[in-house]
Amino acid sequence: MKKLINLFFATLALAMAAGCGDRLIPCDSPDLAEPTVILSPESVSAGAEVTVIASFDQPFFHLSFGLSFQDVVIVDAATDEWIGTFSDDWLDSEWSNGPHVSGVVLDGEVIDDSSIELTLEIPMELVDGAIVQLRASNEDPHCYVGVFGEAFLAVEAKP
Repeated sequence: MKKLINLFFATLALAMAAGCGDRLIPCDSPDLAEPTVILSPESVSAGAEVTVIASFDQPFFHLSFGLSFQDVVIVDAATDEWIGTFSDDWLDSEWSNGPHVSGVVLDGEVIDDSSIELTLEIPMELVDGAIVQLRASNEDPHCYVGVFGEAFLAVEAKP
C-alpha cells in the first residue's frame, strides 16, 4: 500500500511538471523595471492649465503582454505629498466611463504602450515643481511584469 501511495505522488509530481495542474508561468523579464520618464514640455507655468505628455523612453522593453494597469501620480516636490492622480485599468473601463483622475490632473488618456497625455491645472503654490511618477503593469499574479519611472516637472512662477 505504501508503494502505491508513493507511486501516486510521484505520478502527480510528474503530471504537474509536465503541465497539468496550476503552476507559475515563467517570466523572462525583471519584476519591476525602471526606465527613464520623459516629460514634454519639461516646464510649465504656475496658475495655468497645460497638456503634458509623460512617456517612458522605450515601449516597455518590447515585452509582449497586454497592459491592464497604467497610472500617473503627481507629487509636490516641496512637500512630498500626492496632489493628483491618473489611473486607467480594466476596473475603470468596466465600472466607469474612462480613467480615474483627481487633484491637479483634470484629464488623461493613454496614447500608446509607453505614453500618457495629461491635462494638468498647475496651482500658483507649486513653484517648487512636481515629481511625475509613471507606472504600468500587466497585473498578472502568476507572471507579473511592471515598469516604473519618475521625472521632475519644473513649474515657473507667472510674471
